Amino acid sequence: MIAIREIHSSEFEIANNILSGEGIVDDISQGIVYVLIKDDKVIGISKMRINNGYGILDYIVLKKENRGLDYGDGLLRAVLFKAKAIGIEEVYYAKYHQYLIKKGFNYTEDSSNIPYELSLNINNFFNNCCCGDENEI
Repeated sequence: MIAIREIHSSEFEIANNILSGEGIVDDISQGIVYVLIKDDKVIGISKMRINNGYGILDYIVLKKENRGLDYGDGLLRAVLFKAKAIGIEEVYYAKYHQYLIKKGFNYTEDSSNIPYELSLNINNFFNNCCCGDENEI
């Protein structure tokens, strides 16, 4: 069984081990942090910080053996849904990343005010068709 939910403090050590495998050291007690659990084991983590009314996506990380199965999409959607629920409309990511472009992020149009290369409007993300025919229900 697969589940995605907000991280529990009892999972901080496991999540930090996943992150350290990618060279990431972070305070996962702050921000919007979700974990992906498969067969009762944490296999992925995503984090978004809130700053001045917008979100900053920090990372989406999966254990190597679980990549390529689109679990990252679920983690992305979870943090975006939570951000939307608390009134966040725009999310940014620091630099170009093909995966995020594929998921709907765009180059930030006015990067003089916000130093992030990619941006995403959460309402547009959830209102756009993600699969099949756009006339599908």
